[in-house]
Amino acid sequence: MGNWISRLIGKRAAKPAQPRDIGAELLAEWEALSGASERPATAPAWSLALRSPFRPWEGARSWFGGLPALPPGRDWPCGLDGLPMHFVVQIALADLPPEPETGALPPEPLRHGALLLFLAGGEAGARGRGGYAVMHLSEAEMAQAVERPAPEDLPDLRDAGYWIAGGLFNRIPVDPHPFLDSDAVPNCDPSPDNIPPETWITTWAQAAQEADLLIRQIEQALPRYQDAGYWAEHCARLQTAPGSWTSAAEDCAHGLALVGPVAALLPRLIEWRDAAQAQGDTPIDSEALAALLAARRALVPRAKGHLIFWQQMAGLSLGRFLGEMRKELDLPYATALTAEQIARVPQALRPLFEAELTGLRGHRLFGLLTEIGEGRGADRRGTDLLISISADALIGTRREHDFGQSIWVPRADLAAGRLDRGQHLVLYSG
Repeated sequence: MGNWISRLIGKRAAKPAQPRDIGAELLAEWEALSGASERPATAPAWSLALRSPFRPWEGARSWFGGLPALPPGRDWPCGLDGLPMHFVVQIALADLPPEPETGALPPEPLRHGALLLFLAGGEAGARGRGGYAVMHLSEAEMAQAVERPAPEDLPDLRDAGYWIAGGLFNRIPVDPHPFLDSDAVPNCDPSPDNIPPETWITTWAQAAQEADLLIRQIEQALPRYQDAGYWAEHCARLQTAPGSWTSAAEDCAHGLALVGPVAALLPRLIEWRDAAQAQGDTPIDSEALAALLAARRALVPRAKGHLIFWQQMAGLSLGRFLGEMRKELDLPYATALTAEQIARVPQALRPLFEAELTGLRGHRLFGLLTEIGEGRGADRRGTDLLISISADALIGTRREHDFGQSIWVPRADLAAGRLDRGQHLVLYSG
């Protein structure tokens, strides 16, 4: 009897299995596949910065988009489907300055001539995975290179999921800037949406532009907001709209109560703007700016999205401010600016637009690229980064869910300047 019971329940209770940490296992697998342990902690890289539209573009030797410059005997590459690939970027390698901390340059075979990247279109759902061509022109070939017209059967970029029409990315000159890449170097500069006015307003002229935008918004809005009928209609609309705020009545009452104080503040804002204009492009008094912003924010402790000038009263981030100025100046967002459009931008705002349009935008040549996205699961052991291109609305390389594409080349091949094999990774965000 005792033996039967022992066989039924076991001589002793089995220890429960320890739960597996699937997330930790997956991260460890990705870390191994990344090949990071084979690479140094730092490596020279070159940011492919878009040139400011306020600098001359003539004579650029490196550029994104538009048409490539090819010599006789070099054909426009095609993908496996037989269709021409999309030209992405051309870089004059001799123009790459040494990395300032180490004096490092690219591998010797890649210090001369030009590097060109083409990507296959593919279908939007496939996001162009795997199709690319890298072309290295010699100095002699560069001397004979001329702009090559686009093939007539070049696919539309929208067929590959990009958000711009036509077969060509937007043409913008490139200025390479060296830096020492590491896992501490961000892929892109901080979003301008996170830069508050206390940081981006650095001159009196910029303060005048910011105040002028707010003043015009208030002057346009006050007549409407002072109409009690407007608030009745506005409140009813908020309460009945799908997904409306549950506190619509409270929000409307708060807005109506603000009309008088905002109107009373308007003369002070006008005085501030006029005084700031008089001081021109000189450094701002940060304490005076902080005092004005504090007075504005005291009136709008809860700025709501349905009243834009409430947000402007609190002070817009750099990204939001430039977005409003684009509307004011009728400037496009997802394309390069024409000469006529550039002329509309006030001198005081040009450094701010430059900060948004240039800088570290995720385009780099060589380096480490530790922010890899979906490509974390790809086997990059034994390979190093040749080039990474971010999803950039200005160039037209943006697609839904992608935040970039990169080319990885076997380490020994890259050191020898052999670029005919490697892998193309789509850096997929979700």
